[in-house]
Amino acid sequence: MPVKNLSQRFPSVLLAAIALGLPCGAAKAQVAIRYNATVTAVDFPAKTVVATTESVIQPDGTELNYGTPPQNTFAVDASTPIHYANNPARWVSLREVKPGTPLAVYGRTDGGRVLADRILIQASDPNAVRQTAVVPDGQNPIEPDKVCKDRVTVPLIFPIAGKVSYSDSFLASRGGGSRRHHGQDLMSAKLNPAIACFDGVVELNVGLGNAGNTVTIYGDNGWTAEYYHMNNDTPGTDDARGTAEYCFAPGLKSGDRVNAGQLIGWVGDSGNAESTGSHVHFELWNQVTGAVYNAFPSLQAAKRLAQPVVFAPAPDLEIPKGSARYDGVIRKIDRDRKVLVVDLLATDTNGKGLTSVTKPTREFLIADDKSLFRVFGMPDGLTLDNVVVGDRISSIARMTPPGHGQELTQLFAVRNLNAQMTAPIPPNESTDAGQLAEPAPPPAGGTILLGPDDKYLENLAKEVLEEVNAQRQLKGLKDLVFDAGLARTAQAWTVSMVDGDFFDTRDERIGLSVTSLAARDGTPEATVGLVFDSLDSRALAASLIKNYARDILNPDLKTIGVGHTYIDDDPGQVQRKHYWTILFAR
Repeated sequence: MPVKNLSQRFPSVLLAAIALGLPCGAAKAQVAIRYNATVTAVDFPAKTVVATTESVIQPDGTELNYGTPPQNTFAVDASTPIHYANNPARWVSLREVKPGTPLAVYGRTDGGRVLADRILIQASDPNAVRQTAVVPDGQNPIEPDKVCKDRVTVPLIFPIAGKVSYSDSFLASRGGGSRRHHGQDLMSAKLNPAIACFDGVVELNVGLGNAGNTVTIYGDNGWTAEYYHMNNDTPGTDDARGTAEYCFAPGLKSGDRVNAGQLIGWVGDSGNAESTGSHVHFELWNQVTGAVYNAFPSLQAAKRLAQPVVFAPAPDLEIPKGSARYDGVIRKIDRDRKVLVVDLLATDTNGKGLTSVTKPTREFLIADDKSLFRVFGMPDGLTLDNVVVGDRISSIARMTPPGHGQELTQLFAVRNLNAQMTAPIPPNESTDAGQLAEPAPPPAGGTILLGPDDKYLENLAKEVLEEVNAQRQLKGLKDLVFDAGLARTAQAWTVSMVDGDFFDTRDERIGLSVTSLAARDGTPEATVGLVFDSLDSRALAASLIKNYARDILNPDLKTIGVGHTYIDDDPGQVQRKHYWTILFAR
């Protein structure tokens, strides 16, 4: 493949080479050969990959297959881009290439080795998500408040990195019954990182009524994701005076493209969440139907990340001993004192690779006459006077004791690497963040997060009833029917199990059982209470039929109530994730 084509498809290939002063001249103007190979060994210090080559494709398209595959040594450097086949946006460290990995290496022979111009990992990026266009089946109408009850599962990266708890609150009552909840409340610590759930274009807004500060992602997959209640506080406070630097990711602005897993902002409690605890209210809207769909199935199937994915050029840039790498966006410049203030995105302080920041973090870089300034893609050097606020940078600095700025040795400004930026999709009536902001003002005492309404609880029990009643009908027994009172008690018990860190039909904290609470709440005393940790309602029904046939076939039982709470990354000693409670009554 000619290098000119390579740089057109992956412009950072040559840009990084020029900026870093690495080989990119006449030698790299030679025509590259594609080697289809499987890795046998990686030597990171030596920057080489040894692989078994199954075939090569010549520049004219001729493919040569080997009867006895030879071993080739591929030499890489900091300018060699490595990408997964399904995620060209992320430049991968050589550390991620493991034995057994299939590769397509584009390179040129140099004696007994091959100089790699580009490496494509022929596998899926474990940090990426399929950008699949999921189409609702249209089984249910779009209701007046833009809700559609079709079940959809959109491939996602989970919208928050780190610990989160949530239960399915879609269509729960809000505003005293005046409106329905269109999203899922993802409860998480303030200033935890919110990340892009799929690839797309962002729109950022502040102060949108009940929604507060928001991020909207217009996905390439035909879906739009809404993130409400992003942070509005100064770190360590609840002052509602935090500026955009503590709300959105450094340098992010409306119209920017984002990739799945990328940091987009910080969890908070803006809008009507001031009295409910920090969280992200998350919604999924379809760009074709203009309707909102329950995000719960998508969230349960989503890929979870412990921290945001790092998107940075030349991740294997050499770091001298005693130095560190700091990637971020310049916030302020004091040219007289030669100090740059940087909002960080990622750091490498131990030479083991870039890691994302997980809280708003700032670093001070102090330049001197020996500091080098370059721009990716520009052959000439810069000076401090050419660096501007808002520049996305990668820098190397000598580490100093705490309380001192880091001594800047090299700075690379990343400019115009994404000149072909997709324009943001203009919001329409169904996807405009202002339209979606919950309109009713909070009561004087603040908004209280309510549990699921009776209609939701009835739907929750529907699949269980179908399976259980089929068994009862075989025995000539009358069908069980849904009881809202039992369901409310069952739902409250699931929440108590999560809050109280237990999994039982008895709560030792209060000395009561779930059946005694049902009786106290007005349901008949002759109740049967059961708890489960099934993955879904169908698995729950199967467990009932298999293990509790006597109860479900009891002719004296007439009604049923089902409750469910889901918590991910459960911090307690009891960790079931799914907490189900079932109550039967005469």
